Amino acid sequence: MIQTSIYFANSQLQILQGELKKNGLTVKDFITVPLNGSGLINGVITNEDLLYDALERAADEYHVAFKNVRLIINTSLAINKSLPVPKLKPAELEEVCRHEFEDSANFEKLVMDYKGTAGQEGGTNMFAVAMERDVIASFKHLFDRAGIKLRSIDTALSAIVDYVDHTPDYAGQTFALFGMDGSNLLYALFENGRYIFSSQARIVAERESEAFTMEVMGKLSSLLQLHKSQKSPYDFNRAFFSGVTDKEIQSINAYSDGMEVATSLLPTTDNIHQNPKSDAEFYLDAGFIPAAALFETKDAIDLLKAFTKGGKAKSGINLKNKALIPPLAIVAVMVIAFIGFTVANLLLQRRINIANDYVNDATNAANYAKAQQVQNTLTSVQSQLAAYTANDSAIASYPGVNSDKMTQIISSGDGVTVKTLSYDASTGSMEVTASASTPTRAPCTSTT
Repeated sequence: MIQTSIYFANSQLQILQGELKKNGLTVKDFITVPLNGSGLINGVITNEDLLYDALERAADEYHVAFKNVRLIINTSLAINKSLPVPKLKPAELEEVCRHEFEDSANFEKLVMDYKGTAGQEGGTNMFAVAMERDVIASFKHLFDRAGIKLRSIDTALSAIVDYVDHTPDYAGQTFALFGMDGSNLLYALFENGRYIFSSQARIVAERESEAFTMEVMGKLSSLLQLHKSQKSPYDFNRAFFSGVTDKEIQSINAYSDGMEVATSLLPTTDNIHQNPKSDAEFYLDAGFIPAAALFETKDAIDLLKAFTKGGKAKSGINLKNKALIPPLAIVAVMVIAFIGFTVANLLLQRRINIANDYVNDATNAANYAKAQQVQNTLTSVQSQLAAYTANDSAIASYPGVNSDKMTQIISSGDGVTVKTLSYDASTGSMEVTASASTPTRAPCTSTT
């Protein structure tokens, strides 16, 4: 089935029609319609009438049949994220996607979607995109006005990532792609055939000037430094350019001579085929973005659908290597267990901190000292009471001294006179002093 991709470039409307099969993309037609002025700034519509006029001329003058239309938007306002994910349910994937953009200042205004891309060691990454609702709404209004039904909306970077994933020429290669459109430069780094990093910049220097070459090569140098900082085991040695003039690529090639990275125009890869019935030959560097847009996957980004359905979860993402599902599930369980352990540890640490704060509080410390003093005093009183109780028990065990015993002592014998009698209750001893009337009964002192 013939598909149509549309891209509003800086100075022209680009329309590519073709059919994607297992052996690649067959380009039927590639049409460029000049814009009568500037209708876009950074991919955002500033003059709808100019864009509407280009669509009308495409239908009237170039006889374009707008069927199965996929629109590509190229703007630095698009937010892109790439992260590894295990096999999850659609609702869980959507939650992961939303979480990635929660820190955005305009989060409530964003439309988000995601897809699966190649990850490390055969795994799968989530490639997520977010864009402000108003940007999508403005393009939808334009095409509704022109009577053209849009099938889907994607971003330029997302389309490029799909193209690289579908291109065997880039499998296992580490390289950079540069897309120049007016003064807007989109550049991306791929490592071992996988998307790693991208950015967009406005080139201030005049096109085809030496300053332009220096500014563009500065971006290439930054990618090279990024690659080295990651200590990648892969050699970054190629950079491909689209949207540049012959003079500009010659200057870029001359500047890069002797560098670690060789530069060249973006080649038309083997998975892009020319329609034999077409008179004009198609070169990928001239229509890179609309061509890349037709290499869409089953779970491709569709911001129009997300815009229309208000964030309803899609069916999930295509895993690049289904054999990795069990290991990924194990990883997911380990991650959940780690999170549980971390939460428990945080709660325990919180309790310890509360206890430390209580102990170190000056008022609590003073109260504790008073309590210790009271405890020491109580211990002393208890010790004295125990001693008193022991003495009292000992005294109670001593023989009692009553009147009968006193009479017996006093009347202990004839001629014996008791002079004194004393009793010590603390020791239980009795002392008696007596005198006798005869020598055999001499005075004595007796202690019992």
